[in-house]
Amino acid sequence: SVDVARLNNVRTIPFSSFISLPEDQNVVISSYSPRGTIFCCAAEAILPGIDKFPGALKGRILPEEVKMITSLAEKHNFLKKTGDVASYKVKIS
Repeated sequence: SVDVARLNNVRTIPFSSFISLPEDQNVVISSYSPRGTIFCCAAEAILPGIDKFPGALKGRILPEEVKMITSLAEKHNFLKKTGDVASYKVKIS
């Protein structure tokens, strides 16, 4: 809601069903995601494997950890290409 978005301790980001994986433009994670992209949850697991991440990816979600993982995603160009809600929908003729 607009009221929640105005709160100082809330950070909003666009919904994304997938992100780009710039080091592997041929990766395929599912039959309906574009080549070279992976699900956001997979990216969260990959980032600590390629860069230092002192936070936790389970349990209580801390704002500092969200900022850290977002910074890593930006640093490694994972957010260069993102998919939207429509990328989850399948058109049936």
